[in-house]
Amino acid sequence: MRREEIKCLLPAHDTKRLAKVSPPAPVDNHQSAKIQSSSLGTNSTKPTASITMTDVPKAPALCSQRWNLAVMCFFGFLLSYVVRMNLSVAIICMVRAPQVNVTSADQRNLGKHGLTSEVSSGLLNVTADTKTAEEYTTDENYCGLEIIKPASSSNNGEFDWDKRTQSLLLAMYFYGYIFTQIPGGWLAGRYGGRRVWAVSQTICALSTLATPLAARAHVYLVYALRFLLGLAAGVSTPCVFSIMGRWAPKLERSKLMSFCITGFSAGNILTFSLSALLCVYGFDNGWGSIFYLSGVGNLLWVVVWCIVTADTPAQHKRISEVERNYIQSSIGDTLEKKEILPTPWRGIFTSAPFWACVVAEICSTYTAYTLQTSLPAFMKESLKFDIKQNGVLSALPYLCQAVMSTLSGQVADTLRNRDILSTKNTRKLFYFVASFGSATCIVSAGYRTAEEWRHVFYVFAAVSVVGAMVYGIFAEGELQSWAAPPPVDDTVKEESAKLEDDSENDAHTIF
Repeated sequence: MRREEIKCLLPAHDTKRLAKVSPPAPVDNHQSAKIQSSSLGTNSTKPTASITMTDVPKAPALCSQRWNLAVMCFFGFLLSYVVRMNLSVAIICMVRAPQVNVTSADQRNLGKHGLTSEVSSGLLNVTADTKTAEEYTTDENYCGLEIIKPASSSNNGEFDWDKRTQSLLLAMYFYGYIFTQIPGGWLAGRYGGRRVWAVSQTICALSTLATPLAARAHVYLVYALRFLLGLAAGVSTPCVFSIMGRWAPKLERSKLMSFCITGFSAGNILTFSLSALLCVYGFDNGWGSIFYLSGVGNLLWVVVWCIVTADTPAQHKRISEVERNYIQSSIGDTLEKKEILPTPWRGIFTSAPFWACVVAEICSTYTAYTLQTSLPAFMKESLKFDIKQNGVLSALPYLCQAVMSTLSGQVADTLRNRDILSTKNTRKLFYFVASFGSATCIVSAGYRTAEEWRHVFYVFAAVSVVGAMVYGIFAEGELQSWAAPPPVDDTVKEESAKLEDDSENDAHTIF
């Protein structure tokens, strides 16, 4: 039965469906398009079609809406890390120094150096009979007893939380964080990353503002708030990837995403350095001001985010026509125009490149997050830095990370644009440098620390190396076959065949 006869027998809404799958009209000569087929992995059998407009001028980056969006994502990541990491520094000021029990062996060690000790107010006080305390600074490790210097003998902590309680408080964020990673991507695709991230950051802000009150009420309330904070913050990265997937032109993605992700490092720098100063000079006993300022900053960001951003270039009210056309011609059809296809779960879970990315992400995240939560404690317990020195030195690695993240994005795009390296080899090279470089530095630091910290650092280094090896062997840089939608021509044919079969059945029923 011919298409014209089918249209006569179909109801109006079915006729519209048939029109949607009709072959497209020829492309205007002034908007010539080229169809590019790309290899989709080693087992690929389906070429994909991507339309690239040849006559669309490139929109300048300066003052563009795509870079304005990247700036907002940068500050969003910064603030999400501020509310994540603020407790790592604040807890040093919140908790009282533990009691030191002086044994007879300790007394003998002190006696060897002409020192006497007495226990007062739960803290060890050390006095010298013949020498000053400063002269015994180099003998601390030999004595086998920590000597508390006069400058750090005072402690204004409000809580008697033991090590287990402190560790659980820091871990509760990640217990909540892990649950919303995958749902966050679905929520961003369903409701828009802009809206979902705004709600997430609002919850993070309110949870942070409530932390000082909760801490003074009961530690279980802090557990709950930290879990809720992690649960809300878990959607941050999926939301940004969803938004930038609609905004970042293909050959600018490394630049834009590396700039956005630099917000992580900037957040660590700001948290460690500023929180240390607030512990000493801030209001509400110092540590309370850390949470209040973090929460207020997050709320202000949410207001600006909702005003100046949009989910897609087509929805943005202030974007220029040149930039909109440039982005859409580079990316192709937006996700709103595409048919929702079933998720290829079998293809995903049997894909070696997918698991390579998973393992690499787990390894790098394990190292990064553990150092973020443990670095201030390491600086205090092992290296004996005071709170102000602690903040500056804890922030230093992330300052270097911020600089390298920005530069590496520029270099990566240059290598790809000039065809010096393929996308796959570029990503493998940069991941190798990052993993082996961090492993080398961590192992080197282990030789200058206490035995228990040395073991921790060795584990970090081993995990980094494993991640680099797995990624180097199995990772790919191109779109995989299971992730590609079916070609447009095949979709048209399948839909036309379905409509013809349905129409013939309807015709037989009528007659």
